[in-house]
Amino acid sequence: MDPSSLNAKRQRLVQHLILEEAVSLWVLQCQHRGVIITGDIICAKDHRLAQLLGTPDDAITFSHGWLHKFQQHHMLRAINIYRESGSVDVEAMSKALPDVKKPMDAGVIAAFKRRYRRYHLQNAIDCDERREGFNIYKVDQLTAMCWSVAAWNEISSTTIANCFSHTGIFSTESVISSAVEVEGVKMAQRRSRRKKVSWRKS
Repeated sequence: MDPSSLNAKRQRLVQHLILEEAVSLWVLQCQHRGVIITGDIICAKDHRLAQLLGTPDDAITFSHGWLHKFQQHHMLRAINIYRESGSVDVEAMSKALPDVKKPMDAGVIAAFKRRYRRYHLQNAIDCDERREGFNIYKVDQLTAMCWSVAAWNEISSTTIANCFSHTGIFSTESVISSAVEVEGVKMAQRRSRRKKVSWRKS
């Protein structure tokens, strides 16, 4: 084996050990302070610490498998591992369409929840690092509404179009055409806002 490759592998191993010990220490500190932690926030904290250590994003997979091994290695049994399933009830479409897939269930809601949850987890970690009490998940309504708007704006028209095309309600061609049209309107609105800001500054 090439010495440089061996040295790089050894360095990654050391980084992983340091990262795992740092996350383990953080978990113990949270438990001591009475802060409720979940599998999601452990993965988010691990990702933030990995960035601080300069660990490449593709070096570690922050998955259920990694979390399960982390629990076993550090004998952590009280962590509630859950993701997004079952946390939101979606009102079904009309019973007159029993055989048609619901477009929102086809991926739009999941895409929105992933983005909103990212904001919530990052805020929880920030609150923990600022030592703002044990209820790090508490958030006011205005902040939650701002996250919702930001999360929705991050979902592209293409993503929504793909979700609707899988339902069979509309033809794929019409959905894609509508998505392209919406993206064009969004780009025009962004250019208009930039011009207004530039005009005000001048």
